[in-house]
Amino acid sequence: MPHSRDELAAILEGIDTAVVVVDRDWRVTYFNSAADGLFRALGRTGEALFGKAFWVEFPELIGTACDREFRRAFAESVPVAFDTHYPPLDRWLRVHATPMPNGLAVSLADITLRHLAERTRRELEDFFDNATVPLHWAGPDGVITRVNQAELDLLGYAREEYVGHHVAEFHGDPDVARSLLARLAGGETIRSQDVRLRCKDGTIKDVLIDSSVRRGPNGEFLHTRCFTRDVGAPARGGRARAPAR
Repeated sequence: MPHSRDELAAILEGIDTAVVVVDRDWRVTYFNSAADGLFRALGRTGEALFGKAFWVEFPELIGTACDREFRRAFAESVPVAFDTHYPPLDRWLRVHATPMPNGLAVSLADITLRHLAERTRRELEDFFDNATVPLHWAGPDGVITRVNQAELDLLGYAREEYVGHHVAEFHGDPDVARSLLARLAGGETIRSQDVRLRCKDGTIKDVLIDSSVRRGPNGEFLHTRCFTRDVGAPARGGRARAPAR
């Protein structure tokens, strides 16, 4: 059953998303409470903007994605959606604009926190992938789920030769690898553990490993966080040896 105008108005007043409607001459003909709050953050009120020309009141938007996409929505009679940064409030907004017979309905959702979280995620991924210290993750089953380029370079493997394989495959002493996993699963943090890793060319590297476990909200083992430090030159078929004196 369709909603009445009063019911639709009540719905729009009760949402957190700002909604503004402009007519074909770009005059503001409707705004909800969330939009009024957005206007007040700019030192204005919805009442003061009612009936005013949108582009006159918001000249900072001329030439931006809002300008281009709003006009496209009108010209092509298609809804548009995009993310944009609004400098006066230093906020990121998810914008939807839907053409109507007599105007354009625009919704503005504040996605600043989501945008910042996504940017932080990208920065952390860049840190992991491009760190100069060799790093890898392994699941509770010991299978490697992620590795950075520094670790691949250290041991000489291609990514597909490393990710998806059990850590024990790359240890000179596989039982040591399994023991380390058991200790991590038991809640221990591994610090400066001396282990022997097998390179793709068959040589063995002496390294020090620091590792801990990232756990989920219920304490479940998600993956290890393993840092590897090379402490010796490779020696084919055995441990790296210090030069004779």
